[in-house]
Amino acid sequence: MRAIVTQNLTKTYGRHRGISNVDLEVQEGERFGFIGPNGAGKSTTIKLLLGFLFPTSGSCRIFAKDCVKSSEIIKRVTSYVPSEVRFYRNLTGYQMIKTALKFHHMRWDAVADQLMEQFEIDPDKKMGELSLGNKKKVAIAAALVTCPALLILDEPTSGLDPLMQKTLFEVLKKRNETGLTVFMSSHNLAEVEHFCQKAAFIKEGRLIEVTELGRARENGKIFSVVAPEFDLAALGEFDGELLSQDNDTICFLSHGDINAVLKTLSRYNIQDLSVRDFDLEDKFLSYYEGGDKS
Repeated sequence: MRAIVTQNLTKTYGRHRGISNVDLEVQEGERFGFIGPNGAGKSTTIKLLLGFLFPTSGSCRIFAKDCVKSSEIIKRVTSYVPSEVRFYRNLTGYQMIKTALKFHHMRWDAVADQLMEQFEIDPDKKMGELSLGNKKKVAIAAALVTCPALLILDEPTSGLDPLMQKTLFEVLKKRNETGLTVFMSSHNLAEVEHFCQKAAFIKEGRLIEVTELGRARENGKIFSVVAPEFDLAALGEFDGELLSQDNDTICFLSHGDINAVLKTLSRYNIQDLSVRDFDLEDKFLSYYEGGDKS
């Protein structure tokens, strides 16, 4: 079953851009990343999925249920962690998690105890006394304690220290192994590439690509070469794409055989050479910093 489906999903705000004709599919059990700069339409899409906004046109469904008509049913199986956590200041972390359980007519159990321990939540501290990171930990625990079928995360690691980030993704992977679908919007491209199986790029309100992750070698390699006499025309010998040139330093992308690249480079006096995989950050920059590929 498809966990999330949008068809021509559009939201306009008068003269201001929202999203336009977004077609997106997330399969049940996937770990899916949602990528784009500020203002690209990520938050608008999430709010439409959660029924916080209504579409101008098009549709969106979660587990085959219409996000407008069946919002109440969808919220029974969906949890959401916003980028900025705003809870009642006078409630403790324990009370917030217990409240989440009550909304779902569930009782405190071993799962709740385990989450409290995993995320090192002080049960007695009030939300108004907590740091951003500690508030985020409570929000994550409250989202997971009801054992949702779909978890939507917006900047999930903001405020978390590196050890707690590691804990978060370990917990999410274990939940995913038992069927949890994770839809995650994040500016941290490294964590998206490490955790997610697929990612969608959105730009100026339009979906521009959905890509499978974990295939960096198939996406090519980036060479950084210091060679004073290097002839840029030589890039044509292996279909290399020039990325930048700074004095004697040439940076280019090659999708071909690395041996063909090295054979060409061997003709020149190479003073320095580095090679790395073309990764998600490179793809991101090619869309949003470079030319328009939408």
